[in-house]
Amino acid sequence: MSDGKKVLVVGCGAIGMRHLQGVALAPSVGAIQVVDPRTEAHDNGRAGVEQTGAKTPVTYHTAIDPSLGGGDLCVLGTQAAGRLDLVRTVHETLGYTRFLTEKVVTQSMEEYDALLAYAEANRLTIRVNAKTRAYALHAAIKEAIGDRPFTLTVTGGDHGLGCNGVHAADLFLYYDGGARIDLVGARIDERLAPSKRGSELADFSGALHGASPKGSSLSIVYDGGHKGFDFLTVTTATARYVIDHFLGTVFRSGEENNAAWERLPFTEDIRISHMTTTFAEEMLADGPSALPTIADHYPAQKFVFEGLLPTYHRLTGAVGDFLPVT
Repeated sequence: MSDGKKVLVVGCGAIGMRHLQGVALAPSVGAIQVVDPRTEAHDNGRAGVEQTGAKTPVTYHTAIDPSLGGGDLCVLGTQAAGRLDLVRTVHETLGYTRFLTEKVVTQSMEEYDALLAYAEANRLTIRVNAKTRAYALHAAIKEAIGDRPFTLTVTGGDHGLGCNGVHAADLFLYYDGGARIDLVGARIDERLAPSKRGSELADFSGALHGASPKGSSLSIVYDGGHKGFDFLTVTTATARYVIDHFLGTVFRSGEENNAAWERLPFTEDIRISHMTTTFAEEMLADGPSALPTIADHYPAQKFVFEGLLPTYHRLTGAVGDFLPVT
């Protein structure tokens, strides 16, 4: 039985609808409000909830206004543009203090700094849906690595060095346990890749290389010449892992078996519509969560933005730290 928690979902596009599905299945949620100015997004939300079979009441609205009333958790499924203003509006109009936000968190690190300051001043809890670090698979590998240095490589096709690169950098932070990624090299293709999410957005291909103070290394490579799905490798002095999240394939080799490859099981459900149920329950209970706070996640976005901004400036003549990725 639900204990009557109320959740607000802002943005009901492709990702926002998946969050809505997850929230609708959360046992403690008794009511959901969805805000999106597009009526077609409301239809998208209704169809998504119907697919789950959830019976949680959902109402649909076109704007945030005081008549919505307060609630217990706000899920931001919107694009990154205007993220700080959106958090301010929801908090100051409706009084929400718990937020789950999509990444990229903001489109500039200056705005990210302002969001951190606003959250601290108003005692907000804001977690980032960097869900890869929440996979049980990665928790097991992290435990096996311990405090030893490691190398993480992420290799894929032209799916977005900015957007997906932030996911990879966050996973590196999780494994490393530190609070910094130093940019040690970048080879960014001299072009802006179009984004399917809007003509005002862009992304990048190329490579970013980083390191942590304890000696771990990170390489993120998105090749503009093809569109193959990405895969990961994790390497230590004693073991190697190859991971394909999309195919659910994991291989490991270690010194204890003369480096022979063995296949490991990977059967967990990593869909947003499934994982958001857990994340919502954790946040509503004010308990620990596998997701990072915006402060935890900050070095990951900072690393990617530092690597991409010089190319963006050369290509566009722009100045400042704005980057149109989401």
